[in-house]
Amino acid sequence: MARLYSPVMLGSSPLLPGWAKHAGVRRPVGAPVQPSEHWLYRRGARQLAALAAALEHAGVNRGARRAADAYDAGQLLNERRQDMLELVAAIVLARDGLRALADKTSTPSPPCFVNPLHGPCSKVIERSKFREFPPQSHSKVPACAACARRHDVGMRVLRLPDRDGQLLPYFRIWGFWTRTGFGAFEPDFPRRVLQHLGVD
Repeated sequence: MARLYSPVMLGSSPLLPGWAKHAGVRRPVGAPVQPSEHWLYRRGARQLAALAAALEHAGVNRGARRAADAYDAGQLLNERRQDMLELVAAIVLARDGLRALADKTSTPSPPCFVNPLHGPCSKVIERSKFREFPPQSHSKVPACAACARRHDVGMRVLRLPDRDGQLLPYFRIWGFWTRTGFGAFEPDFPRRVLQHLGVD
């Protein structure tokens, strides 16, 4: 599969209006625990458009390669709309790329594991804070400041429907996104997603 990022394509990319285009990039934000597919798609499109514009004016920037990878991966996921996990990933990738450019780094901070839609993490919390549904894979996970302050983060966990339509904590829907924690456990999340999608 071919790569998407090119100056020509970015130049024609629609810049969608809305306050959310930079939400969750530098600071955590409030986010729904049960977002709709429409909500995820629109936020993803906005933030990917913001990343496209930022890449167009990036110049020499240590985060540019990662940001381009994040754009390619996020745009593919948002366009194919295969499932809600992929739409969440598109938002996370757009923010990852925007953070890489803003901080001029190839290793931006990972997202909050409790709800990746919150934005960047600031602390690491123990699995014991997930009292009802603790994640099985890791004893410690990154969290945003608001989640790190909670004694029980259960009510803040992102919940999505599984294949049977049952709402579950997203990390209980086993697969690629759970293994990577939407970048919480992958140092180069955009590149890993591109590999997962079979993009060279």
